[in-house]
Amino acid sequence: MRSGFTYSLALVLLLPAVAAFGQDVDQTLKDLKNLPKQDPVSMTGSINASSVFYNASGIKPRRDPFYWVLNANLNFMLFDKISVPFSATITQQDKNFTNGLDKFSQPFNQFGLSPRYKWLTLHAGFRVMDFSEYTYSGTMFLGGGVEVKPEKGLVSGSAFYGRLVKAVPVGGVSGVIVSLPAYNRMGGGGKVRVGNDDHNADIIFFRAKDDKYSIPFDTAVKITPAENQVFGLSTKQKITKIISFEGDFAYSMYTDNLFEDVTRIERFTYVNQIYSPRSSTTFSKAITAMINFSPEKFRFGFKYKRIDPDYRTMGAIFLTNDVEEYSFNNSFSLIHNKLNISSSIGLQQNNLDRIQSYTSKRIIGSLNTSYNFTDHFNCGVNYSNFSSNTVPVRIGTSDTIKLVQLTQSGGLTSNYSFGKKEAKHSFNFTSNYQESGGNKQQKTNNLTASVNHSIVFQKPGFTIATGVLVNQSNVNDFITQSFGPTLSVSKGFFNKKLRLTASGNYQVANTDGENIFNNLCALAGVSYVISKWSSFKMDYNFLQRQSKVSNSPSFAENRLNVSLLTTFKASGKKMFKRKKPEAVPVNETK
Repeated sequence: MRSGFTYSLALVLLLPAVAAFGQDVDQTLKDLKNLPKQDPVSMTGSINASSVFYNASGIKPRRDPFYWVLNANLNFMLFDKISVPFSATITQQDKNFTNGLDKFSQPFNQFGLSPRYKWLTLHAGFRVMDFSEYTYSGTMFLGGGVEVKPEKGLVSGSAFYGRLVKAVPVGGVSGVIVSLPAYNRMGGGGKVRVGNDDHNADIIFFRAKDDKYSIPFDTAVKITPAENQVFGLSTKQKITKIISFEGDFAYSMYTDNLFEDVTRIERFTYVNQIYSPRSSTTFSKAITAMINFSPEKFRFGFKYKRIDPDYRTMGAIFLTNDVEEYSFNNSFSLIHNKLNISSSIGLQQNNLDRIQSYTSKRIIGSLNTSYNFTDHFNCGVNYSNFSSNTVPVRIGTSDTIKLVQLTQSGGLTSNYSFGKKEAKHSFNFTSNYQESGGNKQQKTNNLTASVNHSIVFQKPGFTIATGVLVNQSNVNDFITQSFGPTLSVSKGFFNKKLRLTASGNYQVANTDGENIFNNLCALAGVSYVISKWSSFKMDYNFLQRQSKVSNSPSFAENRLNVSLLTTFKASGKKMFKRKKPEAVPVNETK
């Protein structure tokens, strides 16, 4: 099966690569002849080094007292034709911080490069690729990949293979818990696209498998090695100038426990030839279909989505299953594009296999509007409504509807600016209200509002901003309020090479009219442009909480962030260029 997987990946790449090479033979030979005239190597990019110093009093530290990270983003250009982007992240191994939060984070040192020449891109190291939402999307791998995308060709493809999850034994590494236990997971896949931007179809294959011998077996650990294989089809068709269709389908075979014996499927015997089913294997599918209409200033579309209850893929970081959705969306502009309106409404339901006792049906809707009164004044209003009804599907329940829940939210924003070049003013108002509740749940609501004003003095390079933030939440008639002012100032010196900033806010929190705590936050920062290629930045943050109740401690935290950014731009032709010998004066030749 592994050899078949390798042959499949090779075939995915061979077809588009041969087609692309056949198109560019003449141009490639011409480029080879001109290589001596090109710059052999040039480099652009940046390296950023930062560190954080931290201490706390009154509470347990919430992070390490010292932490550093180094980020590099470089791009090498070979002979003005081959682009080689390189990225790396090197950070401190966070092994000293073990107060319970460390098990949710895993230390990482990441590096990777993606050389590109015309239609061919190679990937090596820690990379991320994307096939489709239901097959492989956004999961990082450590390995290699390739993309073949000819500009004028009708066939393109991509493929990868690498490690998706690193093995972490029970108890962590060297006695230090840095992540939850996990089996070593290897995986890969490929995608072939036929067509152009307006009319295309994709065939996708993805497979991943845990190594059941990568960590010692422990009955106390509630994880088992798993395996997954997914086939996908995607298409995009522009039917007319204003009508387009998009579809996405995937079929997943997922096994939860590789320690089980392999079984044989009698009904669909072809599955036995491409997969090794076990008793914990599930077969599920996911589908999305959309049709969109886009006349001049009016757009609307219909969407249908269905994801089976057990649908999973090892290629997606997060995916919601057991859902069926019908939705309609539209957007348009009026009054010379000053008024913009977009809205959507739909119906969702779960329990598609009717195994659960209850089915939840949700009505989802949203509305967003904005209006530009003038170039200096605009307003926006948004509203969303999510209501759900939980209905029993089995005999024996006494009520027709067991649960009714409603969640709705609305917001208002407005911006107004005025002033001349010497001083520019800006006012901003933002408010948001959210409410949720139902016949079997307590009612909650939350209101947040802020008013801010800033003024920028152009010549002296001085900025000052003030504001007020108010928040009130009501949970079952239990009211909590917080409010306080904010202030920030910023000033540039030495032709804006040096900039000093300072800001602070004070927050008072009350519950049912009783003061429970007061927060004071302060920030001071300095940034300096050392040269055209480097800059320095340092920020100090201070947080102090004065608790007014016995069950919550008072504490203080200090953070100091220091960073140095260096950018590069170098040319090999200039670095290795030989200087011509200087002419010798005539009177010095003797």
